[in-house]
Amino acid sequence: SASAFRQLLLWLYSGSLDAGLATEELASVLRLADVYRVPALGQYCERQLVLHIDVDSVVALLQVALATRAADLESACLKFAVTHVSAVRRHPSYEHCKSMDVVRRVAAAWAGELEYAREHSHL
Repeated sequence: SASAFRQLLLWLYSGSLDAGLATEELASVLRLADVYRVPALGQYCERQLVLHIDVDSVVALLQVALATRAADLESACLKFAVTHVSAVRRHPSYEHCKSMDVVRRVAAAWAGELEYAREHSHL
């Protein structure tokens, strides 16, 4: 978006972004940081987006994380999905998710958590 590109230019000239950017805007800026190879901006956006993870945003943010190779954001999204498994599973964004990569990663995280719980249930 034009607004995200404006944020990219702001970062390049000032080293900062406007305060209070919405989740979608930060995700767009992260995508631009990836395309234009501005790693410091990407890391900043990633740290900010981790704070925006909730049931409504986790699937979309995981898609962004995978597309931009944002490992910390991916990890935070998967941890959130494991912690809030029932809410995420029932959420329309997960039920209608077209990205098999996202569905596989979330399912693998859930399976890993179940396996861990099964192995440690004797404690």
